[in-house]
Amino acid sequence: MNSASTSMTTYSPTPSPPDMSSAGDTFCGVLCILIIILGLLGNIPAIIHFSMDLSSKIYINEKKLCFDSLFVCIAITDTLICLGMLPVMLSFLEGRDPVFFDNALFCYIWGVMWTVLPYLSIFLVAILSFSRTYTLVRPLGMVRCKLILGIVGGYLLLLVMRSGIPLIAAAHTNTSYTYFKDSVLCQEDIAEVNTYWHFKMIANQVQLLLPIFPVTISCIASFGVLHVRRRRLQCSDRVAKMQSEATLTIMMVTIVYWICNFPVVVNYMYFHIRFRQGYTYNSMYGTVFMHWYSWPATITLSVGINSVLNPLIYFTRMKRFREFFIKGYQKISENMSVTVRSSSSAVDLTKICLRKVSIANSVKNTDLKWKPSLDVVV
Repeated sequence: MNSASTSMTTYSPTPSPPDMSSAGDTFCGVLCILIIILGLLGNIPAIIHFSMDLSSKIYINEKKLCFDSLFVCIAITDTLICLGMLPVMLSFLEGRDPVFFDNALFCYIWGVMWTVLPYLSIFLVAILSFSRTYTLVRPLGMVRCKLILGIVGGYLLLLVMRSGIPLIAAAHTNTSYTYFKDSVLCQEDIAEVNTYWHFKMIANQVQLLLPIFPVTISCIASFGVLHVRRRRLQCSDRVAKMQSEATLTIMMVTIVYWICNFPVVVNYMYFHIRFRQGYTYNSMYGTVFMHWYSWPATITLSVGINSVLNPLIYFTRMKRFREFFIKGYQKISENMSVTVRSSSSAVDLTKICLRKVSIANSVKNTDLKWKPSLDVVV
């Protein structure tokens, strides 16, 4: 323990946490609701659109099959992330009570899922970028979709195994993930800080940072190849332009991922370095925002915002997806308007029938009350 940590522990060994802000929790809960709604409205149509392309037998080829499969995987990952925000939202709105996280099995499943999905998302973007660069560098080369999807499946299995390793040690404790009120997360509950814990903290940082640089280099190489082709053709080639736009789309997805996940890396580094120096959680996160909102803002909210922005990129960059999205919601709105119209017509018809019945009843009652005189006046 260095002098900084010694002075810290002697000055305030266990400082009390600051008071929680109910307004801040309400804001985070509302933000979670927006992330869930917008994320599902954007990613579910993306899954349907790319899946329809996969089922099409007219124009599909091996390259398009591979790219659409990767886009489906990314959209499914983003959809699961948005659904994973639901228990977090409930905890925020219920004063940070565990709610669903109170169940040990649910807490473990959610913790493993939230450990796997962010890393899987950037890995899918990296594979997509590498595949695009390979098709540009070697236009006649074969893209083996089964091999690429096999690599993705293998990496997913490794992530699940890495997240599930504590399950072996949890045989005596019944659970390996615990709900923490400070972070509104189900995190791994480690009894002691050992070499494995430090290794896992470093691995989390590396897994978030490592794919960024190869993807950036891959996109730069793709732009270079397209620029050389345009100069050789000495004209605006339509195919080269479409390939350039596709590469730019992948680059935009990578930039958005980096912007949204950069706070995650910074928070991991800060926590790891401070913890090694001997600081406790209350001492390293002394302010209200840092104590109660640093982990939710970086681990959950920023990851959810990234899942919302991805379909927005698809909408702005992909013409066919934009047309599919607009037509789909137009059909939904038309069906809803027809349903409303039919229900209003049924209500009007019911009102007319009731009015006729009431008129008939009034006439009948009037006939019973009014009797003409039978006396003959002579």
